[in-house]
This record gives sequence, C-alpha cells and structure tokens, in this order.
Amino acid sequence: MGATGMGKSRLSADIATYFQGEITNSDKMQVYKGLEIVTNKITHAEKQGVRHYFLGEIEPNSEFTAEDLCLESILYIEFFLKTQCVPIIVGGSISYIEKLVEKPMFMFKYKYDSCFIWIDVEQSVLNRRVDTRVDEMVNAAKTNTFINNNNNKFNKKKVEFIRGATGMGKSFLSTDIATHFRGEIIYSDKMKVYKGLEIVTNKITHAKKQGVRHYLLGLVDEVQQIFILDAYYTKGIRRCIGVPEMARYLTEEKNIDGDDESKKMILQASISIIKCNTRILICN
Repeated sequence: MGATGMGKSRLSADIATYFQGEITNSDKMQVYKGLEIVTNKITHAEKQGVRHYFLGEIEPNSEFTAEDLCLESILYIEFFLKTQCVPIIVGGSISYIEKLVEKPMFMFKYKYDSCFIWIDVEQSVLNRRVDTRVDEMVNAAKTNTFINNNNNKFNKKKVEFIRGATGMGKSFLSTDIATHFRGEIIYSDKMKVYKGLEIVTNKITHAKKQGVRHYLLGLVDEVQQIFILDAYYTKGIRRCIGVPEMARYLTEEKNIDGDDESKKMILQASISIIKCNTRILICN
C-alpha cells in the first residue's frame, strides 16, 4: 500500500518471486483495459514472470466498484491458497482495500492472517518524482526517454532494432526476443501507429504479443485515441488523472485555425494540471 509513484508494483513483484506469490491489482484505474502509459501499469519486464490479476481486464467504459473488486479478490485469494501460492494485493486505491478488509460481509479478518506493508516517501522527494514521471509519460513516444531515464525501464545499454520488408515476421521475432530478454517494444511502422484497420495494417494480434507491452505513443497520443468531445469523465477509465486534463488541449488541437504557439501553451498548462492533480492524489 502507499501513494502513487512509490514503487509498490515493483516491490510486490520482488515479494512474489521470493515467496511464490501471485498478485491481485487493487488500483481502481489499472483494472481497466487500455491507457497503459496514463494509468502507469507495471511493465512486462517489471512483472518478473509473476501473474497479475485485475490488471487491464475490465472494459474501459464499464463501472467497476469496490464491491466488485472485493468479491473477485476473495475468489482469487481462495484459489491462490489452494494452489499454495501467497496472495499479494497491491494498489494505491486504499478505499478498495479498506472495504475488503473491514466490511463484515467479506469476513477477511476472520478468515486470513495478513501483513500490511505501507511504503512512504518524504513529500518533497515524491513531488519531484511525480513531476519527472509525468514528463516521462508525455515523452514516451521518444525512444531516448525510455533508454536514458533513471527508471531503467529498458536496459540502458541494449537497444535492438529489427528491420525488414513487410511480411517477413518482424513482429513475431521482436516478441520472441522481448520475452527472452525481458524487453519491451516500440513500433516504428508509420501505419501501425494509427488506431483501427487492424487487418489492413497487419498489426500483431493480442495473443501473439505474448504479454509483451508494445508502445506506440506517449501520454498525449494515448489519451487522444479515446478522446470524445464533451465526453463524461465520471465513469470508467475516463476518470483517470491525465484524461480529463487533456480535454482542453485535444479540443484546441482539432482547431485548424488555432496557432501552434497557443496550442503549445495549452498543452503545457494541461501537463501542469496533471502534475498538480497527481500531487493532490498522493496527499490524500
């Protein structure tokens, strides 16, 4: 448990590998499919081969309540214990965990012995980390951001480039390499970056990705994929910090008469609001 950006996901994977555990996500935004960057989901490499449940499984426009998570979590806990695995619940949504543990109907305290690990970081340090992480997410489409950041999201000294003509199996080869070396993939195909036309552009299927994360875009472009003018931001994944804050910029960005300098200023303002709202979240 702990605020956003404290390293809960990576710690949970370390604990799971040591104690033969499996992980249930309790972050109320990470349960939804999509927005891998915006919701800051743990990467394939960081999972260290540990199975994660309730991570990107719920349809983005559906409502997934604390009660839903509690009911499903109990079922998974029982399954893990039967298979002699240690159940590990990780996430920043304290209200979800509180309901699971405290609500009498789930009988959590009566049925299980539990250990709570709270991760805490000095506020000023965490604020700087949040600002840096938001900038990394915005610039995620730039390969150098991943290679050179201090988070070591990729191995700093190993970058593989796979090139070749259409139909030669580059996508399959890249996935095989990524699974072997715990790598992640950035597309450079100028047509595959666009949403839709999965067959025409010959995109790799979900099954053939073998669980490897494939990056196409940064935070701004990722939100743009689901952007709808005058959408409601009170349901599903649209509640996630980073989505409503980008609405003004993405609306202005569609304005062909708007000047680039104004758009740039609105973008920077939107990014600042994302940082501010994230800081407020971690304080709560």
